[in-house]
Amino acid sequence: MKSNRFYSVFFVVLFGIDAFFFGLTSADLAFAQAQEGTLPIVKSSQSNSTGLDPLQKEVSFDLSTTSELLGSIEELLDRGLGAFYRADWNEAEQLFSQASELAPHDPRAYFFTSMIPFWGYFFVSESSEAASKYFSKSAKALELSKKQLEMVPDDSTMILLLSGIYGYRSLMAAKESRYMQAMKNGIAGFGFTNQLLAYSNMRADVRIGRGLYYYMVGSIPSEVRWMFTLFREKGSIEKGFQELQLAAQDNSYIGDEAKMILAYLYEKEKKHQDAITYLDLLIQEYPQNPIFLFLKASNLRALGEQQAAFLLYRQLSEGENPSFSALHRKSKDLADLTSR
Repeated sequence: MKSNRFYSVFFVVLFGIDAFFFGLTSADLAFAQAQEGTLPIVKSSQSNSTGLDPLQKEVSFDLSTTSELLGSIEELLDRGLGAFYRADWNEAEQLFSQASELAPHDPRAYFFTSMIPFWGYFFVSESSEAASKYFSKSAKALELSKKQLEMVPDDSTMILLLSGIYGYRSLMAAKESRYMQAMKNGIAGFGFTNQLLAYSNMRADVRIGRGLYYYMVGSIPSEVRWMFTLFREKGSIEKGFQELQLAAQDNSYIGDEAKMILAYLYEKEKKHQDAITYLDLLIQEYPQNPIFLFLKASNLRALGEQQAAFLLYRQLSEGENPSFSALHRKSKDLADLTSR
């Protein structure tokens, strides 16, 4: 694994919520320790699957999009996200590709597609090939999101997307030792993240952004307290968890995202039982996803429950999902380790 001590608290503050969410150092990102959070990739909701404010829905993405076509796009995106969370990444990529063909100016399908190599990089194998694929896919999402925001400057969905895209690109660049690129993207992402505090609505996706912001601000060490002057308002770890817990109640993929974030942050805070509580909810919904099982095994191991961790690692080692072959091999090694 590549060393990246450069990715310090100072740069986390610059990179914004999204980069902070994935950890302060390369140790936090270590695949073997399962220190990885979910990706803010979900904009679907039960009441409004586009993730748009109702008044924005008709004007964003493409002024010529008909309601019938929009419905087809939403269905493809929802099916694609379902496949993504089930860990059927080939099907997810095919569905996102169909959505982008129907709506070539809609950045969401490109954004979701880019998350496949992103997760692959951090959960499966830190290969330059995966990083290159992510940068290529996310570049298209970035281009289209910026164009849509120019058309509708107050489109909160585009602000959320841009915050995420820049944050993830900064993180990937830092892991690939492209430090200037990481800083440039991180600063841009922080600007969009900061705009989220201007929104008073209770949308679950906005709650996620707000919750991560509060958590980040509440976690800043005393030596950089002076940087509070950069923020719109103060936050706290407790306030951050409260927002994320409310977002996790959403009956959509956004709620699943919030659960994964909570699992990651609770593990980071060494509250492993709380992390397992949210991972169990995800496993109940997506039993085929090996990532959730791997994270649960890691938390069980941290609690000293070696036998329970061993059983999960052994189950994962017998998996045959080609997208997760490296994880299956890693699980076999850990099963051998925990059985001693």
